[in-house]
Amino acid sequence: SIKTLATCLAEDLGRDHPQAADLQLIQGEIDRLARTANGLLDFARPARSGSRHASAGEALERTLAVLRHLARERDVSLEADVDRGTAAVAVDEPALRDMFFNLLSNWIEAAGPGGRVTVNCHQENGCVIAAIQDSGPGLAPEVRERLFEPFVSTKESGTGLGLYTVARRLREARGRITCDSSPTGTTFRIELPCAPTTDHD
Repeated sequence: SIKTLATCLAEDLGRDHPQAADLQLIQGEIDRLARTANGLLDFARPARSGSRHASAGEALERTLAVLRHLARERDVSLEADVDRGTAAVAVDEPALRDMFFNLLSNWIEAAGPGGRVTVNCHQENGCVIAAIQDSGPGLAPEVRERLFEPFVSTKESGTGLGLYTVARRLREARGRITCDSSPTGTTFRIELPCAPTTDHD
């Protein structure tokens, strides 16, 4: 019903309306939330590996376009250095955006008012590498040890499935995620092998 209302409103206002781009973002986020809800329902089943490839840099840029609004609301500085020309990886764009959204939204919240989140994405030695760092208080050692286990969350309202799902999707794509944390901040580093150039969909 929310998507229907947003779609009707977008049609009534037209493409040239000043809020048309915002409505497009809303529709995209509704789709993302629907996929997330489906993921909560079937997370126990092994996820099917994506048959389509996508650019991690482009997916990250589109995710940042949405999350800059959240960063402004939380009074968090969001700085990004993203190479949009990275090679494709064996993960489809919706899955990439879900992963980046999960990590970035968590870290924007962790940074707190007046905090900073920095994002870097580049290609190196046949891999696409994305690093997300916050200026928050860091994670306790006992939390870091179980960070990628299901149903582990530091938030009262959290499901504890976000980081677990991210790590699982990366393993399925032969990638990996690592976490380095100190009292001055936490950094997540994602590595995904570039897809063979002869195997693009």
